[in-house]
Amino acid sequence: MTFELEVMTPIRLVDVVVLSQKNRAPDEGPGAKLTLSVDVPNDALSMFDGRLLSALYTKDGNGGNGAEQMPLAGVVPVSDAPDLTNLGQHVPRIAWSDVVNGYTLELDVGGRNPLVIANCVASGWKIAPKAGGTITVKFNVESNDVSGEAFGKLAKCKSREVRATLVQTGEGEAQADIEQPAEPAQKRKRRPLAQKVARATRASAAQ
Repeated sequence: MTFELEVMTPIRLVDVVVLSQKNRAPDEGPGAKLTLSVDVPNDALSMFDGRLLSALYTKDGNGGNGAEQMPLAGVVPVSDAPDLTNLGQHVPRIAWSDVVNGYTLELDVGGRNPLVIANCVASGWKIAPKAGGTITVKFNVESNDVSGEAFGKLAKCKSREVRATLVQTGEGEAQADIEQPAEPAQKRKRRPLAQKVARATRASAAQ
């Protein structure tokens, strides 16, 4: 799976925990574990598993039993399938066990430049489907080296909403292959699903 936020997206920094490493060098910062929570269109379910969207959501408004809900005039729909199925109505959250390496997290915490934390590991995923076509994704991001200055900025934003991007750059895997000949750099292409999620997120935030 590859869950990503490719554009700056409102996200809640639920918690900040200091992680201590016994073998940490004197000039290295401690590790950090950030708990994040973000609301995204339910199309993002396909980043976890392609079957989740149809299992949890439907186009009609009665748990899949008819009574289609008409869209409101002037309101851009968040999703083509905004209504919870019978299963979705009875599943408050889904725990997802994947542990994903190689993330880079950028947080807009109010400074001139975003706070960048590289070589992150994401885990502890919890997916909560909500009526209306959005889901809440809560997860942990860990990094082994976070500066004292970064910790200060993170502490000020604890339990607050900030903006962030989360992309899988693959830096964690690249370090293991550092002695191999470098291949020509290629521009990273945005996947169609990520484009759709980004557009829907911007439209939802603008309302």
